[in-house]
Amino acid sequence: MMRIALSALLMAGLLAPPPAAALAEPIPEGAVVDQFDGTTLGADWTVLSPDDSRWSVSASTLHVDTLTGDTHQGTKNARNLFLVDVPAGDFEVVTKLSAPVTLDYQSAGLLAWQDWDNYVRAGLAHVGFAGGPVIETATEAGAAFTSNFAARPGSSAEIIKLARTGDEWASLGHPKPFGLDYIGLGNEEIYPEFFTNYPKFADAVRAKYPDIKIISNSGQTSGGAWFDRMWQFARDQKADLVDEHYYNNPAWFLANNHRYDSYDRNGPKVFVGEYASRGNTFHNALSEASYMTGNSDVVEMASYAPLLANVDYVDWTPDLIWFDNDQAYGSPSYYVQRLFSTNVGDRVVPSTFEAEARPVEDIKGAVGLGAWRGGVQGRRHGDAQGRQRPGHGCPQHR
Repeated sequence: MMRIALSALLMAGLLAPPPAAALAEPIPEGAVVDQFDGTTLGADWTVLSPDDSRWSVSASTLHVDTLTGDTHQGTKNARNLFLVDVPAGDFEVVTKLSAPVTLDYQSAGLLAWQDWDNYVRAGLAHVGFAGGPVIETATEAGAAFTSNFAARPGSSAEIIKLARTGDEWASLGHPKPFGLDYIGLGNEEIYPEFFTNYPKFADAVRAKYPDIKIISNSGQTSGGAWFDRMWQFARDQKADLVDEHYYNNPAWFLANNHRYDSYDRNGPKVFVGEYASRGNTFHNALSEASYMTGNSDVVEMASYAPLLANVDYVDWTPDLIWFDNDQAYGSPSYYVQRLFSTNVGDRVVPSTFEAEARPVEDIKGAVGLGAWRGGVQGRRHGDAQGRQRPGHGCPQHR
């Protein structure tokens, strides 16, 4: 059975005002609301490990003043956990809490509670090395505890919500958690700090999730010194893929049909994470289709961008799909993307090419040396060294 718990751990005090007074949003029809009116708890509540001298109900507020204790793994000595049953299936529970978390590891909040070794919690906590108050989300599954938090400097009151949405996910075709196959570290990085920070994240991901492919990036352009440096860094770091972003005119795409022919097949693969030819005409679509043909062994993924645009509020062009208040329609590029995504090649047709051999002519011409207001030194197969006086002639060797 799943239950919801109000908890205060290592706390000086917890105040839980009634949700109706705490929340600005309308309360959904059919919601169960506890106003904490009167001086006793409602019959739906039970208290786990109670100490009745350390809590009270008054002024439409549940006051909790707890003893030292915790739910963390083997500790299991938290006191005064206020439990209430939740309905089967999806649910959402919301409360506002005031909690003066001033000492390390003080915390207060909500728990979706199964037992001491299996729960989810969210609330305010004090984490010294994070600077004080944080919003913490934590889980314990089979006594294995994990926690994440975000700093909330100076906070002593928060609206906390826990929700279960498993039934909704199942109805959308995902009855079980689905795996994450890729993670991108950075996006269009243009600052050298990236070279320091990237390894820290990459090492942490590989240590915890060795099967996830890591995507580095190559900056904001399709070439240049920074592009080359970012690619070399990705090779050195053994990234699985490199994210390339570029927007160019149709002529560029046609001229670069063979861009990936020379990419190292043993190095990182390519994720063309953002690309489009500038414009939304049929010519743009054809140039993109031509560019997309071939090299699927090195270009592992690609995504046209941007995806959507409101015809009455255009932030960027080109776009794949346009819409207004009444309709949506695809650009010519949309139909190219649809064609490629729904008609994936699965076999290679054998072919041969026959043509007459054409003779290759020797390179002809001359090598020239010249100088203007300067000196020239030349040495050829041990010949004597000579110097041309500044401004006098241009010696030429054939």
